[in-house]
Amino acid sequence: MQSLCLYILAAFKQTSKLSTEAGLKYFILGAFSSSLLLFGMSLIYGFSGSTNFNEITKSILSIDAFEMLPSTFILGIVLLLCGLLFKLTAVPFHI
Repeated sequence: MQSLCLYILAAFKQTSKLSTEAGLKYFILGAFSSSLLLFGMSLIYGFSGSTNFNEITKSILSIDAFEMLPSTFILGIVLLLCGLLFKLTAVPFHI
């Protein structure tokens, strides 16, 4: 909801096609990064069954040392990090 104001400000100049294009691109990238972030969070929740950091840590530590972490948890972490890096406009997501 906070970014919605910035999308409107990017597309505020109604006579300029570039302003409209910038606002639309900003909105699409914001929606994409939010979807990556939320999907990563849902995969982590599906793995651990909780949103509490202590419970997530306990479910990670409960795996034996010789077992690998489930691929859904790893994918969740990757999607969560990609969503955060999009939000931070970090390299290589700054374009």
